[in-house]
Amino acid sequence: MSINLVKYKKNLFFISSIALMLLTGMFFGLAQAVYVPIFHLDGAFQTASGLFRIKDGLFPGKDFYPYLGIGLNWFMYPIFYILGANFSASVATSNFVVCLTSTYSIAVASYLLTNGRNKNVVAIFSATLALSYFIIFYPDVYGLLLERFSPGNSLRPLRSFLPYLLVSFWILIDRCDISYARKSIFVSVLVGLSVLWSNDYGLVSGFLLAIFLLIKAISDNEFSVKLFVICFATSIVTACLAYYVVTLGHPVNLFNYNFFSVRLDQYWYFGGWSESARILSFSDFFDKLLLDLGQRLLVMIAVFFFALIRKKFSLFLLSYIGFAEYAGGLVASLGGHLGYMAAFVFWYKILKFSFIFILAFWVFRFALRQLALDGFLRYVHNSKIKIAICSVLLINLNVLFYQAYQYHKVLNEAKDSKSFFYVHELGGFLPITWRSYISVIRHSSTISVVEEYWGLWSAIRNLHPPVPVDSVIHALGDVRNMFASKVAALPDVVITTAKTSSENWQPWNLSANWWFYKPILLNYIPDKMSPMTIVWHRSGNKKWPEVMCRVGHDAHGDYVSLDNSSVGYYEIGINYKFEPTSSRTLLLAQNNIVYVGDAQGFLSLDPRATHAEYPAAILSNGLTRFYFKLTTKYDKLSALNIDSCFAKRIVFSFPDVLPYPPRVGSSKLE
Repeated sequence: MSINLVKYKKNLFFISSIALMLLTGMFFGLAQAVYVPIFHLDGAFQTASGLFRIKDGLFPGKDFYPYLGIGLNWFMYPIFYILGANFSASVATSNFVVCLTSTYSIAVASYLLTNGRNKNVVAIFSATLALSYFIIFYPDVYGLLLERFSPGNSLRPLRSFLPYLLVSFWILIDRCDISYARKSIFVSVLVGLSVLWSNDYGLVSGFLLAIFLLIKAISDNEFSVKLFVICFATSIVTACLAYYVVTLGHPVNLFNYNFFSVRLDQYWYFGGWSESARILSFSDFFDKLLLDLGQRLLVMIAVFFFALIRKKFSLFLLSYIGFAEYAGGLVASLGGHLGYMAAFVFWYKILKFSFIFILAFWVFRFALRQLALDGFLRYVHNSKIKIAICSVLLINLNVLFYQAYQYHKVLNEAKDSKSFFYVHELGGFLPITWRSYISVIRHSSTISVVEEYWGLWSAIRNLHPPVPVDSVIHALGDVRNMFASKVAALPDVVITTAKTSSENWQPWNLSANWWFYKPILLNYIPDKMSPMTIVWHRSGNKKWPEVMCRVGHDAHGDYVSLDNSSVGYYEIGINYKFEPTSSRTLLLAQNNIVYVGDAQGFLSLDPRATHAEYPAAILSNGLTRFYFKLTTKYDKLSALNIDSCFAKRIVFSFPDVLPYPPRVGSSKLE
């Protein structure tokens, strides 16, 4: 039996191209993991913490709460395990997965935009160009592309990848030779499974997928109440069953954390805190999330209605991606602060550049005709697939060899360098300045440790936090009390971030998490340091002297005053009642310590609480009043009633925690 090579040449092309891009992405990920991240607040540690827990047989919901969502951890875990299941493997995995999923997103959008038989070729060609540009010019690439192809601090590109993934499965389902009702039921299963992905894009992507499924059924004259009920029930049952299975029967714990603890706390807790960074009213929503994105939203709506009118299923799916990306950014912006629309802008840019490419192609054809080069035009037209295939394979091969060379170059430089040393527990290289710290970690197997952020100590010792989250900044809601009890139990060692490693974020962290730092300052002394962290050991319990505190009001507003106090650091405690008319109003207390971003010396307090304790600094003698202000469109400070206050002088001197004398920080973001 003869083999028809023509029949299989495209399949061979697709398999070869995908394999080459996968290898290129893998070498890119490995190159990023040669040098181990050392910034203690780096998102690489957040990602690794969840992967390490799964490796040791722990399950989300039952044993820990992944802050970004369940699906991301399980999506990355197989690659992480294959690469060695150490910290460098986690870094390589996150870079590899984000790079490839963003490349795939471009391929999906290009596929949906293309008519005719050669949609797959166009998709591969588009993905090849995007990946090649990123690899060759990294890190000096177009800003949005760099953001979309890099993990960042919280895997935003991977979180927003879900709509492209759901569309891919919907296309496969639509191609199946089964009834319309069965196709709808299978898509409903996707709706249910989507809730597992991430807290922001999971729910909205699933909900919108259900809405688009309903719209398609109505448009195709296939809608019936019976089918609607079956699909709705399928989605709900799938979501509940999936949540129950992946949490080993503990879905309520994770649900409470994600949709109560995180939702209620992250809005006031994380910055920015200024009016320009928030959606405080409908006018803000109209100006910042509608008008500012007006052209992009109009394109999205136009694609949607054009797809409905012309019965274009591909464009219908493309518009779904746009709506899902916008909705995901909208949820994050309303639940926190502005700055989450990159995925939607990325979707729009793909459409924009595709249109420019198509326009350029038509201009090229027109120019050839005007120059009477019809023969060449016919040759290009007849051979365009062959040209595209050869170009793609040639480009992918060259980019693969280039990235493989870059990886081996970086690896050999690290091996030959006297400024770095290899840490076998981590699978990567650290600066030589960390050698003594790594030695301390290796000889500390019998002590109990609590880290402010899950970091190098835990990665080397393969330890997990004593609480279900990876850091103090994720100890939100009830988990905060759980974390505080672990610190109150006085473990042998506590590890915190050094101020010199993060001049502006560390003061915010200390102020916002005073419940964590206060018992450390009272019961521990700084013992050892790494270039980025401080190791604290237990000492005798200290007591801070009380100072007079009174509540007052003047032309600038309400304040607490530490009369007759001198330059230094103080703990302030207030009993208050805050009753704003808008739930979006932020309550800010002046402490002269927090200057990151738009804080300007103010710390955001829990507007629902009635008691708060936080550190504050008197910067010069005589300036002893600490005021309050609101970030609001509707409320006045009269909504705040401070019943009483107390204060103590913080007797502590260590420049990497609280430098003396206190000084005004800068607003530079690190």
